[in-house]
Amino acid sequence: SLLSAGLPSCGEPPPPPIELVSTENIDIEVLNLIQGTLRRLEAAPENTDLRVELALVYEANQLWHEANLAWAQAIILKEQQGVDQGPRGRGVHVYHRALCARQSGDVAKAAELLRQAVAIAPNLPAAHHELAESHLEVGELADAAAHFKAAARLAPRSSDPLVGLALVHLGREEAPEAEVQARKALAIEPELKRAHYALGLALRGQGRLDDAEREMTLGVGGKARNLGDPLSVRLQGLKTGYHTRISEAVSLISAGN
Repeated sequence: SLLSAGLPSCGEPPPPPIELVSTENIDIEVLNLIQGTLRRLEAAPENTDLRVELALVYEANQLWHEANLAWAQAIILKEQQGVDQGPRGRGVHVYHRALCARQSGDVAKAAELLRQAVAIAPNLPAAHHELAESHLEVGELADAAAHFKAAARLAPRSSDPLVGLALVHLGREEAPEAEVQARKALAIEPELKRAHYALGLALRGQGRLDDAEREMTLGVGGKARNLGDPLSVRLQGLKTGYHTRISEAVSLISAGN
């Protein structure tokens, strides 16, 4: 595979860091950030924390292909060096690699990595939530429900797993139960578009058409989001450049913020 080809056996120097496939169309601020991180890595190629930093830089700026490869490399090098990340640390890294694999188009690999992340770090709500969303997408409602429930238990102040549970109930044609979960989500985050949309569907399923229409109008354009995790703040801090800011603004609008 691409990765194993670039990885050392014992005693060999670490492989070169993952570089950009092409610098075309890349914002100058993003390019400066990447090149600065690569220079630091050239000076200390064995520094696995810098490898993680590089993966985060690519991920934060939506360079999904490079991010996926950089995460894979960082995870393997940390293992090879016997760096004790603790289950949560390693689980978070695998979770982030799953997000990047998914965004770069490898949905099957992403699902496999999410299952790994949940197995490594069963107390990481973000991994449960993302795995639940991937089950929901393909209609695996029992698995989706189990992981949404785990995420809701581990992140009780988050509205997103409750919206997920509402959508599971809708998939089972359980409109009253869906309404309960959607209203719980809106009690936490009144502006959340996806929750309004789920509530609208639940009301429509009970024949309350006027209320349903109002909620669905409020919910137009609502999208799934990731839950926060231990690297979220660092990731936010690495987002730079025009395209990333526009993309952030669009995400905020679609959440109703």
